[in-house]
Amino acid sequence: MGGGGIVAFDSGIVIPISKTKRIEENINKLLPILKNKQVALWGMSNLGKFALKVLDTKGIKPVLLIDNKLAEEESTYSFQDALRARNPANTVVLVATTLPTYQKILQEDVCAPFVDGQQIYCLCDNV
Repeated sequence: MGGGGIVAFDSGIVIPISKTKRIEENINKLLPILKNKQVALWGMSNLGKFALKVLDTKGIKPVLLIDNKLAEEESTYSFQDALRARNPANTVVLVATTLPTYQKILQEDVCAPFVDGQQIYCLCDNV
């Protein structure tokens, strides 16, 4: 497949190849940091589910899966306020959303300590 193709998973997840490559590249770049920190993954749409699979192959299990919509329905997911209980010195927030959504997330009060400590990254953009 070329750069405009898609990746389809058995679970029904469909993601453009360019996004899967970017997520994998960014997780690989961040691996030295991720191995020594707790990880919170924000955004559990298809991009987040793919990121979770990649993290799992690297032996990284997020302590939080943040998705405000899914948290209303399932206890597996947390609301963004769960980040308030996390120490930015030992927690990294990985955001698996589009860049415009990531930029909105950065404006949330709960993210300020992670932004200040440079502990928040968008997996779908350059890190």
